[in-house]
Amino acid sequence: MADIFLSYSHHDGESLKNIFGALAERGVSVWSDQEIRAGNEWMPEIEKALAEAKVFVLCLSPSFLASDWAQLEIGVALSRSRDSGVRVIPLILRESVVPHALKRFQWVDARKMLPNEVAAAIQKVVEESKLKPFAHP
Repeated sequence: MADIFLSYSHHDGESLKNIFGALAERGVSVWSDQEIRAGNEWMPEIEKALAEAKVFVLCLSPSFLASDWAQLEIGVALSRSRDSGVRVIPLILRESVVPHALKRFQWVDARKMLPNEVAAAIQKVVEESKLKPFAHP
């Protein structure tokens, strides 16, 4: 199982390459739909990754927020956060309005950070999620 489930728009894939690299250098494993091998059924793979994730990184951009898949993955992340304490990190990639449902989570503004700084912020949450479960208010 990967450390994080990465939810993003394919339109933003290029913007994420350096962040992926910085996470890999830090030993943080990332699951994205790019992990699905040719010939595999993609829906069961996505469902399994959604069910196993301990940390969701939601990469916010206008194209992400316009995606039906993103809305589904945001819903799963919010539900799992409420029910089982998974961590949710809204990651602002491009100028976008943070959805009301995500405003309760501290976000990472990648527009103002170097990829290594973004990776460090995400890595800290991943490490904390391995040490102790999320404390519900």
